[in-house]
Amino acid sequence: MKLDYDFTSNTTSYSNASYLTATDLGTTITTTTDSVSLFLLVDNRTDDNAPSPATPTSPGGSGGGSGSSNRGRLYMPQDEYESLILDKVSRLYEILGPSRPLKFPVNEENFAILNVLCELNSNARMVSMRIEKMSGRPEKVEAPNNAKELDYYNIIYDNLDYEDIKHTKMTFYVLKDTLQREGIEPDKVRLYRYHQGITQSTEELDTRIIEEQNDRYIYQSEMEGLSFFIIGATGYKPAPETETNSPKVETPKEITQKVSTLEQPKGKVEAAVKDALAKPFSEPAEQTELNLLAYLQAFVLFMILVVLVIGGFVVYKHKHVVVKPQKVPATQPTALPEQPKIEPKPSIEPQQLIQPDTHIAKSVQPARKVKMLEAYIYRQLAKGTDKQQLKQTLMEKGWPESLLNSKLNVVPKQPSRKIKELEAYIYHELAKGFKKDEIRNALNGAGWPTEVLTKEFKKLDKLEGEFKKQSLHEVHTDLDAATESVRKLLNKGHSEEKIRKIMINKGWHRAAVEILFNDLKR
Repeated sequence: MKLDYDFTSNTTSYSNASYLTATDLGTTITTTTDSVSLFLLVDNRTDDNAPSPATPTSPGGSGGGSGSSNRGRLYMPQDEYESLILDKVSRLYEILGPSRPLKFPVNEENFAILNVLCELNSNARMVSMRIEKMSGRPEKVEAPNNAKELDYYNIIYDNLDYEDIKHTKMTFYVLKDTLQREGIEPDKVRLYRYHQGITQSTEELDTRIIEEQNDRYIYQSEMEGLSFFIIGATGYKPAPETETNSPKVETPKEITQKVSTLEQPKGKVEAAVKDALAKPFSEPAEQTELNLLAYLQAFVLFMILVVLVIGGFVVYKHKHVVVKPQKVPATQPTALPEQPKIEPKPSIEPQQLIQPDTHIAKSVQPARKVKMLEAYIYRQLAKGTDKQQLKQTLMEKGWPESLLNSKLNVVPKQPSRKIKELEAYIYHELAKGFKKDEIRNALNGAGWPTEVLTKEFKKLDKLEGEFKKQSLHEVHTDLDAATESVRKLLNKGHSEEKIRKIMINKGWHRAAVEILFNDLKR
């Protein structure tokens, strides 16, 4: 039997079914059971038998109904509530418990919430959860103190009591453009939670930055339960309204007189000045008009002088800009692993050379003789003997050139302790942000053989290939997928330390890497 529902009808159940399919907003969940109850999220019944709103069961929790349904539903008229909903996303979980936490990754572009993780105290079945993006804060929800409100979300869940939730983490983001437009510092962003119970208050939650990306900051908050949430910024105070003195409104006659005075030709102005000086001080009106004209002329001259000074200063600074070189990180580390000491090249004494068997073909030597030759070549190369000199001496003793060419291309073995130090050094420098070529050049300069470095960097290339297969070579926000990828790398035998350092080198934030490995250890 097939049962389709859209999470807007009443509680629906079906028993004695062997096959049941439920469609939740485009997502199909299939289960086989003898008895299944599907509790839907919003009760919009309008008939006379519709239940009355339930009372809250916990002081700090969201509202709820009997049977732990519709947790998080705000107590307000349904039409008013639904008018605030912009979008919603839902999930259904068949089995949850202390060992199977509720994980709700939100992969919607218009949702700032990225992930919700709920650790549970007890087992639960057929738990449904819905995250609703709201257009604003309902009137009944108390506004947070001194906060700039940016985004609003309500979380509703069924078949799960408030006491069943042990701990909750919510991850969300805020765009850098939004912070700049609103004049908000990144560390001022907070998550606020509304308590619908007895207290009916809005609480500011501890919020921290866990990652910075090109266009956004990723934040994480922890809380004890779920309800209505506000993404905002603390320390915001609206600008107080200030009283301004109304300017004096001049009459048309006064304006006409001022304009006519300013438009006088130069000769008339000078004549007016002379007449004013000749008149006694008993004529204050004309004296005032002349003073205004003098002040206006002085002010214009002063502003011209200021503009000339500022312009000259800008031109001078532009011609004398000093470009300071940027600091480039040194590729040479503070402490390179010490290359095994190479003794001065010794001279080869003929009596120490291994003689080939002369009674058989020179190209075919007994295996015992070849092993002795290999050991001899290893010892001489480790001492620093020149390859060409060693080859010439052995050829003079009768060893075939083709055999010597194959044996002389081997590399003297380095002590295992030194190889481990070399490997640790490479991964340490990667975590500091250096590129592989920079690290390799530094090691070459310290005297490490090219053959040894080639071997070690091939191992690194192989591990980076595994990273690419697991989609860890680039930073992304799906921590659940990243956690599973790291788990696969660990199962293949790669060490945690190497994985950490390569992830940091690829751009993963240290805090995000720490959270990822902490989740793996649970």
